[in-house]
Amino acid sequence: MITTLVVALAALGFGLAQVLVLFQAVYLYYPLVGALLARAYPPAPAEPPAAPPRRIAVLIAAHDEEAVIGGALDALAAQIYPADGFDVFVVADNCHDQTAAIVRRTGATVLERFTDGPSTKGQALAWLWQHVRHRGHLGVVVLDADNQAAPDFLGAIAAELSRGHPVVQGIRKAKNPDGGTAGLDALTELCTHRVGAAGRMRLGLGGPLMGSGVGYQVALFDSLIAEVGQTVVEDCEWQARLALAGTPVRWTDHAVVYDEKTARAEAMGTQRNRWMAGRGQVARAYFGPLMRRFAATGDALALDTALFLVAAPRSLLLAGMGGFLLLATILPGLPGLWPAWVWLGVCLGFVAYVLIAMWLDGASRRDYLRLLRGVGQLPRFTWQMAGATWKALSGAAVRWVPTPHGR
Repeated sequence: MITTLVVALAALGFGLAQVLVLFQAVYLYYPLVGALLARAYPPAPAEPPAAPPRRIAVLIAAHDEEAVIGGALDALAAQIYPADGFDVFVVADNCHDQTAAIVRRTGATVLERFTDGPSTKGQALAWLWQHVRHRGHLGVVVLDADNQAAPDFLGAIAAELSRGHPVVQGIRKAKNPDGGTAGLDALTELCTHRVGAAGRMRLGLGGPLMGSGVGYQVALFDSLIAEVGQTVVEDCEWQARLALAGTPVRWTDHAVVYDEKTARAEAMGTQRNRWMAGRGQVARAYFGPLMRRFAATGDALALDTALFLVAAPRSLLLAGMGGFLLLATILPGLPGLWPAWVWLGVCLGFVAYVLIAMWLDGASRRDYLRLLRGVGQLPRFTWQMAGATWKALSGAAVRWVPTPHGR
């Protein structure tokens, strides 16, 4: 009797775990439909804007970024956009290096901020905006200190803002897709943009909101920055707030910004801990309201955003799918375990997801070879994501520790 009960409970547990993994896989894969449709039937070219915003405030929060801030400012100086049409403001937040001096030498405006305790990027940006918001700007662009904007980046963001989009997210690409940890980081973001963002846009949903390479109408930015929460992922929190208000994020691959991917495994772990813990904070605060909005209005954007907040990291999802495939192969008679061919199909779907994303991005043979070199880092990458996810689930507190840059 007891043995039968244990077997039944184990089978139930296996069944629920498999349903959860399969649901997460479907959520990950479904934008592929939109991404392929967008490739096969691209939208008609947008009408030229009547008059793009002529005054844009570019905000950068920097913490000990002397190694990269000069490159970011040089890229802004090379923009194909009227020089009198944008101003660059940098907050040197608790800096103890030459960040502020480097900014001053370029002619950009730098404000130094020092706090008694830990700070967050959102708090630094809010403080900066409070000091520069009354200067007549019509748009706001947020960049990171390691970002290098393509020459037409500001023009592309300004054009979308002038068409009436309240918030515009550009595409972020890696400066250093060199394989290893940085290569996996670059590949993750490539999939986010080329499949997740492009597919959702084609299906009528909003794209992702990221911490940099993004532009806002001033009125919207005012409302978002006025309520900077205590989370360390202000972009994720703002995306949830926008979805609650029914405001989709306009994503465009015409506005390109390059950022540095984390090359050191230890720094990657710290970064992922912050991201996942912060997303856990946002999920606890916004998952319920987003689901209630979906139940009341049928708003697909609210549902998609709620599911995003509780989605498993891709590396962990792959580990779960591979684990079930292994079990189904070596223990096919295990109670409650689905056939191996089911999990083989789900795993092949993941391979297709990655390869299609690379194909949509115009990957070269060298890129595919780089992917193979990076596979060896996947176990460590997955282990770090497992630890970061545990911190998110347990509600562990983390603080904003800027990722080391040098490229």
